Amino acid sequence: MPRKLHQFISGNISDIKKGFHTIDLERDEILMKYRNQQFFSLEKFRYIETVPEEIIKQVEVGLPLIDRQIQKVYQIKTKYDKEVQFQKVYSGFNESQRKVFDHLAPWKREELLEKMMEEELIEEDIPDDFYNQEIKVFMDLGFPLLDEHIMKLSEFQAMKR
Repeated sequence: MPRKLHQFISGNISDIKKGFHTIDLERDEILMKYRNQQFFSLEKFRYIETVPEEIIKQVEVGLPLIDRQIQKVYQIKTKYDKEVQFQKVYSGFNESQRKVFDHLAPWKREELLEKMMEEELIEEDIPDDFYNQEIKVFMDLGFPLLDEHIMKLSEFQAMKR
């Protein structure tokens, strides 16, 4: 048998064995949880459409979820809750705020929404001789300043000392 084919086959066999081992561990976890009556209810997650169908069906047939699946459900819920909060904040924007927001880089949008969800508007003292167009726009629109803006202000103030 050519060497490359042998390496390919033995590499695949190793991967297959790891896969079987994982399947065995997951099966054992399900059986142990079933024996101990450790079932996870999806009732409080039914409104989230992105819960995988396989997880829903597993619960419906009366099998417990493994820890990895439960963690995935909570991750999906966290992501869903964040998206709902983002939509709530965004829907409160006026036309001018939406226009500026829609043109921001994605990472700036996310940071801005997170700061607005915290609902903690920190007033920054802007020195009269400091000027930055984006900071001015944010201040005029009532947006909280991003970390980048605060850093620029701090650097400016440090240079003046």
